[in-house]
Amino acid sequence: MNKEEMYIGNKLTLNPSVLAEKVELLDDNPWTLQSLREKRDEFFGHVSFLLSGELEKEEADREVKQWCIEMGSLAIQEDIKLDKLLHMFSLTRKAIWSIFEEEWTEDEWTPSTIIDVNKKTMPLIDSAIYNITKVYLKKHKEEWEETQVKIAELSAPMVPVAEGVAVLTVVGEVDSSRAQSLMESSLKQVASLDLNHLLIDVSGVPVIDTVVASHLFQVIQAMELVGVDTTLTGMRAEIARAVVDMGIEFKSVKTKASVQQALSSIGFEKKE
Repeated sequence: MNKEEMYIGNKLTLNPSVLAEKVELLDDNPWTLQSLREKRDEFFGHVSFLLSGELEKEEADREVKQWCIEMGSLAIQEDIKLDKLLHMFSLTRKAIWSIFEEEWTEDEWTPSTIIDVNKKTMPLIDSAIYNITKVYLKKHKEEWEETQVKIAELSAPMVPVAEGVAVLTVVGEVDSSRAQSLMESSLKQVASLDLNHLLIDVSGVPVIDTVVASHLFQVIQAMELVGVDTTLTGMRAEIARAVVDMGIEFKSVKTKASVQQALSSIGFEKKE
């Protein structure tokens, strides 16, 4: 490490607010929340310690990765958008350059110093951008998956119609992802509702081919394994013909034309 590089590192280390102050001067909309400002300043500290030699590159990388997890979680909690967070890193680059401009004299600084500082700080900043983005993407993925589960539950509501009896109405196409979600949510609901009989109504499923039939069989088998007697209802005439033409067999599955017929088969008669 040359003396100029050590000088700028020590300057930042001895006065850790230098970078923060410069970033805030450059920011048209600076952060006001104290917890975010303090966590942001920790990153500036990592940059300073790296330049001063108090942190080796590998250690700085580890520290910044952990910082990204904590900062990302805090920013998400405070509803800070990702572009606002990434803008901070852009301002950090500018702030480091402004320090060069202030200290620059023909005798004190050399091009190699600028190159050396950039070789250390820019990869660290790039790493922080990458890892912060990963935190946000992970959160968005989790939220998307939760939304899909809720949508799946809404499109296949399980409605109790009597003690120990419920109707599961399936609407729309059934792919492998939805079948898995359907199975998981159904298992939870049959347990909470203490069901003995479940009627799965597929009158709202547009097409039943071998793939869809396989998914439905899996759901029915899962219900049977937990002791719930399951009946498939609502298979329209055109779908029934198509099922026969494709050679799909429902011999092992109880089927009824309608929910009313299925209810009658388990002892619930329609009152006149």
